[in-house]
Amino acid sequence: MRALGATIATGLLVASVLAGSGSPAQARDKTVEVNNMAFRPHTARVLIGDTVTWEFNDGATEHNVTATGWATASGRNFASEDMSEGSFSVTFSRPGTYTYICTLHSNMGGQVIVR
Repeated sequence: MRALGATIATGLLVASVLAGSGSPAQARDKTVEVNNMAFRPHTARVLIGDTVTWEFNDGATEHNVTATGWATASGRNFASEDMSEGSFSVTFSRPGTYTYICTLHSNMGGQVIVR
């Protein structure tokens, strides 16, 4: 039984080292597609230091990405121009849930969760 416990503990230790637990993660990018009147994925989960890029590709229909709620109340605003093509990026340096909308289309919204 002890051998099984030691094997499990060793496996958990190896998994945590491989996952980078306890050490800073390398920054990476996450893409959110803006098309068909939606943000896909609706929720982007990233780590501190990661960059989220919204790729606009909805024909001639213009959209934007505008922070709301906690993000604006805490002074962590971000907002893109109105655009139908191109991209807009934000690097997140603090944990939290950042909600955003397209101010041109009230049914479009999403969130970025930073851990």
